Amino acid sequence: MHDAPTLHTAPTTTPTATPTGAGLDWTLTVDHFMTDMEFTRQASPHTLTAYRADLIILRTWLATVGVDLTAMRPRHATDYVQYLAKQHAEATVGRRVASARSFCRHLVGIEVLLTDPFAVVRKPKVDPMRNSDDYLSECDVEAIFGNLNRRIIAAMKRREHKAVAVLVRDRAILALMFTSGCRRAEVHGLSLDSFIQSGGSASIRVLGKGRKLRTLPLTTTTVEAISDWMDIRARLTAELPTPDAKALWINTSDGAMLSYSSFNDVFERVNQRVPLARPAHAHITRHTAATHIVHSSGNLIAAQQLLGHSIVSTTQIYVGRDDSGIRRALASSRAGDWVNTGGKAVRLVFAKARGVTAAVAVFAAGLLLDGLADGVQMLTEALAGGLV
Repeated sequence: MHDAPTLHTAPTTTPTATPTGAGLDWTLTVDHFMTDMEFTRQASPHTLTAYRADLIILRTWLATVGVDLTAMRPRHATDYVQYLAKQHAEATVGRRVASARSFCRHLVGIEVLLTDPFAVVRKPKVDPMRNSDDYLSECDVEAIFGNLNRRIIAAMKRREHKAVAVLVRDRAILALMFTSGCRRAEVHGLSLDSFIQSGGSASIRVLGKGRKLRTLPLTTTTVEAISDWMDIRARLTAELPTPDAKALWINTSDGAMLSYSSFNDVFERVNQRVPLARPAHAHITRHTAATHIVHSSGNLIAAQQLLGHSIVSTTQIYVGRDDSGIRRALASSRAGDWVNTGGKAVRLVFAKARGVTAAVAVFAAGLLLDGLADGVQMLTEALAGGLV
């Protein structure tokens, strides 16, 4: 007989405050709000972390100006917005105001506040075209993957297995982000089960904003890049004592799920190695994918579905027109070509494929990257090491 499933519910203890506002338990109040966000509104872990950080800023400001939360009025909320506007970009101010408004609306609902001080405060207007040119050219993206593949081959020749593992993992992350347009949190939180292969096609299942699940088709070269990493991941986990059994992206040293900061380091390594028109970062991969898909296919609806936007107007900063589906848009763009420089050769080597096909692939990779002499040397070393 199976045990009954555990049901997650909101806490039974509701925060209260005295009529003067004194004695409000801030920690209990915020925890109550976070539980409501998580289980009632289905907010993602990334959203919860951002909201909690925003509320710490609100609390700090209230303490600085000597105003208790329950004594906050619309004039105080206006002052808070002005305070934020002096320090942050419009988009950041907008999110922090949204966090404060949601928090206060929640407190009104549980009768801790009588009115929402942010109800009549306008969020700052954000220019919808502010990031329309924040993307990398095809040449820049090709340079990123060309650099990664050359370094992978070089590290393989030096038998630096840990270095190769990091590079192949970085390439898989970047390939997925540049061709799918997924958000950083969506890619960071992927599990092994998220990667789906069926017949001759493959897709990835991502959990987006508002806990919305969407399944996205993958280009052939992105599948190759992820397969390269999964081959290496399998070997790493077989050698480590307590690896994470679910996370797609793991540390090469201990097998733990890749942290957020380590995930961001992927872009730092790119910026250190490849001269680009503008620095690479997680969100620029999203803009790059969407911009090139819309510009090459003219398919705004496909870009909307790919990015997970609730309304098409959000996608319109990429400028396009309506047409057909995501797979057709991906096929008509050059997104897959960006990661197609030696990837198959690297995958064959790491899979320890047998026979002439792998030998030819290794030789071709060395020839392509370093010339005839190094191609012969690389093939000789691969044969001696049992790689082919």
